[in-house]
Amino acid sequence: MPTVLRRLDDGSDYRIVKVFHEPSALEDELTAYGWTAQVRELNGNILGIAKPPDGSS
Repeated sequence: MPTVLRRLDDGSDYRIVKVFHEPSALEDELTAYGWTAQVRELNGNILGIAKPPDGSS
């Protein structure tokens, strides 16, 4: 599983897991959870807007 080391402004380090998605699959998955989502590929990157369901925190 791909990971990346991220350093915060306070100097602390965190290792995060990179999860790669196909834009349409990510949009479908978010929609299945009740989110409103628009996801597309732009210049090899994923660009999207997602809004959680009303009443979620």
